[in-house]
Amino acid sequence: MIDGSVHAITGGGDLHNARAGTIRKHFKIALALKVPIFFVISNLDLCSQKIMDRTVRQVVRVLKLPECSNVPMVVGSTDDAVKAAQQFVQIPSIAPIFILSSKTGKGLDSLKAFLKMLSPLSDSHEQEGLIQQFTEFAVDEIYRVRDVGTVVEGTLYSGICREGDHLIVGPGDSGQFQDLTIKSIQRNHSGCLNIWPGQAATLALADFDRSFLRKGMVICSPEMNTTICWRFEAEIVLLFHAKTFHKGFQVTVHIGNVRQTATVEAVYGKEELRTGEKAVVCFKFTKHPENVKVGAKVLFIEGEPKGIGNVTKLQPISQYQPSHSDD
Repeated sequence: MIDGSVHAITGGGDLHNARAGTIRKHFKIALALKVPIFFVISNLDLCSQKIMDRTVRQVVRVLKLPECSNVPMVVGSTDDAVKAAQQFVQIPSIAPIFILSSKTGKGLDSLKAFLKMLSPLSDSHEQEGLIQQFTEFAVDEIYRVRDVGTVVEGTLYSGICREGDHLIVGPGDSGQFQDLTIKSIQRNHSGCLNIWPGQAATLALADFDRSFLRKGMVICSPEMNTTICWRFEAEIVLLFHAKTFHKGFQVTVHIGNVRQTATVEAVYGKEELRTGEKAVVCFKFTKHPENVKVGAKVLFIEGEPKGIGNVTKLQPISQYQPSHSDD
């Protein structure tokens, strides 16, 4: 759902220190998902030019590694930013690098010009197609707000979500959905009557029991044909694993807003996988069933990003018979 990944690196930062481990992890994920990337190196006012130059060199060196193959582009002016934005859309391997200070404002104009020039996530034809579909809102966060009640935060994937809509939310631990009503909607801390596909928002729910909710759920139209499953198959490629990858392994699986531990139940056609190898793998969620779609991107992590792929087959919950080990 995003076209770019922003990594803010402090000017005194070092790509080899502990804090930078998170940056490297996110960078690997972005590369695996083939997401266009740009870097923002901040705090220009807090470090010497020597340190800043060293940080830029480190970023450039990483981007030029064979496993990255990105083309670094240091942006030094507004004209450079416009050029970078044009190339960023046309050439996915371009990685603009911005150097700025939030305190003095130096470099901010270039970053703003770059962001303004970026193309929207979808064209008008694609947007119209999404609007015509059933409402589907992915739940990322859940809050309890005083004088408001239960509030969920997330992104609308399709349809139009309006204040007063009667929708359903789930799946619960056994795959069930519950009715709810949208009491109010906010975007950027301002109230609004509806939201459109691709927009992030918070929804206040009327008289709803928060204990039923969890991250990864979906709020959707009652008519929507959701596919809830415990097990799914995915064609994956193993990015990196110190050991062999085989039946019985447990990894954290990310599919859209779904994030849950899953067990590898089968690796079809092979006994095990090694780094760089591909196979169709059967996963089973360990805690509760999820709403998953064929074709969705799958990223699985065990400390570091381990593999990526696409969902190829689902086993709907109606076909799933719990065994004694599932109790």
